[in-house]
Amino acid sequence: MLETLIQCHRYLAVLVLIEHIFPLFIESPGSILMSEKFQNVIISLLAADRTFIKFAMSLISSAFPGLILKQFGDLIEVHLKNYRRYNLISPAPLAEMWLRVLAKAWLIEPLAASYLMDKILSVAFFHADMRATALGILHELLETQSASQKQRFSLMNWVTGSNPYGTLMNKSSSDTPWFSLFAIEVEQIVLFHKTTLWDNLLIDLSSSPGKPSIDSSLKKCCAALKLSSIPSSTLPIYRWSQQVLETPVDHPAIPIFWQKFFALFLKRVPSINRKDLGSVGPKFFEGITNNSLMTKLKKKLLDCKEFYETKCKNVSTIIPQEKRAWFSNMVNLYTCYSLWLEDCSLHDPGVNLYALPASYCSEKL
Repeated sequence: MLETLIQCHRYLAVLVLIEHIFPLFIESPGSILMSEKFQNVIISLLAADRTFIKFAMSLISSAFPGLILKQFGDLIEVHLKNYRRYNLISPAPLAEMWLRVLAKAWLIEPLAASYLMDKILSVAFFHADMRATALGILHELLETQSASQKQRFSLMNWVTGSNPYGTLMNKSSSDTPWFSLFAIEVEQIVLFHKTTLWDNLLIDLSSSPGKPSIDSSLKKCCAALKLSSIPSSTLPIYRWSQQVLETPVDHPAIPIFWQKFFALFLKRVPSINRKDLGSVGPKFFEGITNNSLMTKLKKKLLDCKEFYETKCKNVSTIIPQEKRAWFSNMVNLYTCYSLWLEDCSLHDPGVNLYALPASYCSEKL
């Protein structure tokens, strides 16, 4: 029936049926995950907003997400919100089922699938078990994507000696911040932490005199670790930076993006004898292009701070005391972040964090 309705372009009717059918497979998720017909229905729904009529209209207005995709997102949100209706103690089983279904579809419709996965990940982030499961699913997806890339460009790899890396995000997105959070984190773990590439890069930059080239150091470290060369634009410190700039100041994930950025920007250079060698964070923002990126980051921090300052000063709207206190805490947080970004002494070896003024929030460092 679902296939027939898809062929007749009755997409909203298909969504209504899926709303009732999907939870029936909670006890046996493998049945629906292995169904090629159901997967084809999902892919058709993800592409539904690109019918020839809608495509013609998109030449005038390219709105994303489209009507069908929005309705699909609403359906998933209803499932996750009403999990008790299906005798569940948490939305975790439904979230995992939907993530696995969409991970398969992502390989064909990455943009639309990312939008829907963003809805699920916005819930998963706040539950430790769901978060771990979600990271695992995206890890599997990254491995599948990497294998697909290698197979697709195998001849080119042989000719050029290169080995294209897989990625879940070609560029930062303001439409899917939660998906970006999980995707960048997975890529950071797989490409830089498990391989020790990031630590080796910090050590190389620390030992290089003058103003070393990030690209040259990265290429050198990849060669030393016998890894395929990757462009400096894939470095997680730049990925988090770009995502910060793309994310609206009022989005709940943006403080987390800042946290991820500072964890790399202020990270101490690894040392065998545990000697404090300081940080090389500022070296990533030397040169015209990267210095411009730093200027944008400083401006974004100011925008974030001013946004919450305005919220605190708003007397025309009745705001609960608890929420007003939260706005004040956010102002303090962004004030602290600004100090971290501006104060070069934080990168010096042997800096005494406990001697810093209270405004630095040294306990967060």
